[in-house]
Amino acid sequence: MVLQATISQCFVWGAILTERLVFYYYEELGWAIIFAINTVASIYLYLTVDSLGGMEILLHLNLLFGIVYLPWQFIHLRSLRADARQSGEVVERENVARWKLLKDGLSRSIHAKNQTSDTNAWGGWIGLTWMLGYWATLIPLWVNQIVVVFSR
Repeated sequence: MVLQATISQCFVWGAILTERLVFYYYEELGWAIIFAINTVASIYLYLTVDSLGGMEILLHLNLLFGIVYLPWQFIHLRSLRADARQSGEVVERENVARWKLLKDGLSRSIHAKNQTSDTNAWGGWIGLTWMLGYWATLIPLWVNQIVVVFSR
């Protein structure tokens, strides 16, 4: 999972630096793979481990997250693919980024600042549901539950 998260981060930075939407698609595909594997592993553990020592709630939360997140992520992947196609980019095969694109993108990421409250700049409804659902809600609840379970 660490390797896949690293690969996804390379794709997101590639997208930021080259301003090519196709890299966002591959970044999010990586996260879909990570959470699909996590969900399958949670199902396996739930069905095969006899005693979880009171930590079943963590697997329940993992499974609930997978059931909600994975369909949302596949909808998100479809929208990213459509955006990339609409901008004339190819999603099926990788386009090689040129060094000039990377150099220009790196310069832009350092020097250009664009403060905005425009919802499209933050990912529209997808970005809003991600920020509210994941960062503002699920992560704090998940961390709290881990602390509760392990402090017993």
